[in-house]
Amino acid sequence: MSITKQDIELQREQAQEDITLDNIRKWFITGIITITVLIVFCVGVFPKAHFEPSYTSWDIPHTEDKPDPVVSDLKIVTTKYGSKNIVGFVSNTTDAAYSLISVSFTLYDADSNVIGSASDMTSLLPAGEKWKFSAYCFKDNFSFARLVGVNY
Repeated sequence: MSITKQDIELQREQAQEDITLDNIRKWFITGIITITVLIVFCVGVFPKAHFEPSYTSWDIPHTEDKPDPVVSDLKIVTTKYGSKNIVGFVSNTTDAAYSLISVSFTLYDADSNVIGSASDMTSLLPAGEKWKFSAYCFKDNFSFARLVGVNY
């Protein structure tokens, strides 16, 4: 029995196919194991990661002893581009600065239905100073607005 050059080439091709299939099987099994480990890890580490209630800044009471900032001189103005803004002043009557302070408004139609909101914010309101805000109204067809609050 003699081995020809064709037999050697055929064996080499078959060996390469076997190596390729073995690699695919190894990568597939490695991938399945990795995904399983990740799932077990995530479920074990983050068991309460599902829909826990979150709190907005309005839900959390202020613990500081500072008095609330004072809002004054509220007006609704029409800009030169035709949009409406709620403008006014927020005064810091304390001896300490407020950082990241915002004002928020709810916009209503003539039937007292909520149709939108407006807000403005600044990153710093130093002690004893006034901030002139301009809250852009996303709905121009509102009848009136209410101050929701000042968040600081």
